[in-house]
Amino acid sequence: SIDILLKDYPGTETIQLNRNYRSCVSIINAADRVYQAGEADSNILSGRGDFKGIITAAVEKSIVDEAFYIGKKIEYLVRHKTKEVPADSDGDNRYSYCDCAVLIRNIDEFGLFYKQALDCLKIPNHIDGTQIYYRELDYLLSYLRCLSDENDDRSFMNVLSHSFSGLSTDDILLLSETCNREKKAVYRVLRDGKLREDGKHENMRKRLDSFINCFEKIKGYEKEVILPDFISRVVNGIFFGKPGENIYYPVLKRFIEAAEDYYELCGVFNRQ
Repeated sequence: SIDILLKDYPGTETIQLNRNYRSCVSIINAADRVYQAGEADSNILSGRGDFKGIITAAVEKSIVDEAFYIGKKIEYLVRHKTKEVPADSDGDNRYSYCDCAVLIRNIDEFGLFYKQALDCLKIPNHIDGTQIYYRELDYLLSYLRCLSDENDDRSFMNVLSHSFSGLSTDDILLLSETCNREKKAVYRVLRDGKLREDGKHENMRKRLDSFINCFEKIKGYEKEVILPDFISRVVNGIFFGKPGENIYYPVLKRFIEAAEDYYELCGVFNRQ
């Protein structure tokens, strides 16, 4: 695909991979192997960005084997690995079991197998099947995409259409019509306050004003703090409306800290 793009757009110097669902470093390495093997016209290829989010994939024979595989990964992480902490932090750089979270697609069918495996490995655990956690993570990931690209109308609409935003279908339709009429991105319409010009839909305008004000505050943190702290501030801001305050939200915070190199977040924060 990279080779085709270079042929279609000769003279291209930079290709930014900012919306992919795999590790960027894997893509760069695969393309480089093609070039080095002489199967492409160019042998000049270099990658730049945050590549620490490499995915590890494994296929086990059964759900029991899978549960034990993940449990042993957690056990190894806690016993042998250390994590990066800010220089001025008093926190321990060793992982704990609280740093780990496992998302299971079908908790009713597979949850018991995971619990039995973790219990067998003497790993403290809590299995919870509340679907709200997945809704919150879905909302958070869409919000991170908005922060990564202000012109990503699809992600903005996904966020604003989410139940957490409190907007109705009619509200979203009006916003979409305004964007089409003004020929502007959703972010620009919200930031410029175009919906304030009509005297109707007062409740909707208040919600949108609150959303964009919070969004602007959170966006300002991006270059000030390291990634885990930034994500914690995003979580606090979008779920509590108080960006910057140290509010502990266990489920989201533990998942984000444990999955800092998770492929979705790597794609969002692949800064050039």
